[in-house]
Amino acid sequence: MSPKIVCPILAKELQDFHKGTALIQKVEIAIKAREDCIKQIEAYSTQYFSNAEVLPPSNEQIDTVVNLLTNLRHLTIYTVE
Repeated sequence: MSPKIVCPILAKELQDFHKGTALIQKVEIAIKAREDCIKQIEAYSTQYFSNAEVLPPSNEQIDTVVNLLTNLRHLTIYTVE
């Protein structure tokens, strides 16, 4: 690539990086959010479903876990894209 093409691209990337809006920064945030979501799913699963035979989880508890799984799916798709 010629410098006439590369310089504006690099300038834009550096500008985005300093603003905190660079793609790599967005991916890093998505990865951290995904890790937090996984931790929440593990915690809720242990809390809600470890004694499911004795005391079944409520609809609200199931909805909470389903929402977390949905969030995880979206975060995973965003991270991969």
